[in-house]
Amino acid sequence: MKGSCPNCKGVIEFQSTSDFPYFPFCCERCRLLDLGKWMDGSYKVTRGLSEEELMDLPPEDWPTGEGEET
Repeated sequence: MKGSCPNCKGVIEFQSTSDFPYFPFCCERCRLLDLGKWMDGSYKVTRGLSEEELMDLPPEDWPTGEGEET
């Protein structure tokens, strides 16, 4: 199989994902760079929460509407 690293776009060739320890990334560096983007807030989930999902949140995590994009 062939694919490309979502971080550096380098070509990855593998027989199965279990044979490739950093899948879908080409190396540990790209995997860690991606993790860092999640950790520093560069990536975020932009889908709104359903009413049911909101009800499951603890009160301290309820959205306030302040500074949030719509």
